[in-house]
Amino acid sequence: MFRDRQRMRVLLGVMVSASLLLWVFPVMGQVPPIDPGPVVQDIEAGIDIFRTPAGSGENVTTQDFSDTPIQAGFFDFDSRQSDAYGGTIRFKGTPLKTSPARKLGNTDTVVERMEDAVFSGAQPVTIPIIIRALSLKSTTPITVTYDSGQSSEEWEVTAGLSSVPQTEGTMTIVPETDTGGTFSSALLVQPKMRFTLKSDPSVFKDLDFGVEGLEPIEFAATDAPWAYSTGRGGVEYENDIMVDTDGDGIPDTWVPGTSNFAAGWGLSQDILIRLWLRELALLAKHAIWPPGWLFPYPVLEVVEIEQIEPH
Repeated sequence: MFRDRQRMRVLLGVMVSASLLLWVFPVMGQVPPIDPGPVVQDIEAGIDIFRTPAGSGENVTTQDFSDTPIQAGFFDFDSRQSDAYGGTIRFKGTPLKTSPARKLGNTDTVVERMEDAVFSGAQPVTIPIIIRALSLKSTTPITVTYDSGQSSEEWEVTAGLSSVPQTEGTMTIVPETDTGGTFSSALLVQPKMRFTLKSDPSVFKDLDFGVEGLEPIEFAATDAPWAYSTGRGGVEYENDIMVDTDGDGIPDTWVPGTSNFAAGWGLSQDILIRLWLRELALLAKHAIWPPGWLFPYPVLEVVEIEQIEPH
């Protein structure tokens, strides 16, 4: 009997020791689960659409002429000689005219992704982009002085695209989660600005960067958010659509619709929301966010962008 009990104790001890070894050291060949990474979808070519609020603080859209003033004489009228203008113009968007009408919400800026983004795993992909439409106006008139500052006049300003063809830029897309990721871009823009005399709208002056041989403005965005789809109230239109590209209020150019890429959308507490984006250039900046039908929406701080509700 004593020997039987002793054998039982030894057997129990061996079983306990084996259990501890299996808990501390997994069975040889057993591999812990591996994170497969995000579920990546290839992104189809299409358009990215944006709205330009008046904004405030750092979230404003401006063109600074302090380093390259508009030359004296540009604003001449009625034998009055204008001085050089070296101020800063602040802009906000006006909705683009489209056909079919009202399919892009309050969009004022259209950028086309010209190729599909085909991913290898979660590696970044770089594709060509080009601006297709732009519709901005000054938030307040600019003041131009005449005859060495003896008098002044106010001019309203609108901004669209040059009559000279635009130059391609690039976008690098990084898939990071099952819902989207980030992108960085270099967008080249040759604008045309129209200055209209506030006291007499029949008087206007055009400054076309392309016609004047001025270099395109290169707007850079870094680590901007994107998602595979928009959130509540977002604008999606997958059919081809005609947009106004020259600012005359008449749609004139066909562009593709949106696709499975929603620039400016990201997750906050598992909800897709609009996020501010800032495209920065040497003497200009463009503060934008996705267009929509209903406002306001919550805004999340992204890449040094303040939480500011658009006006």
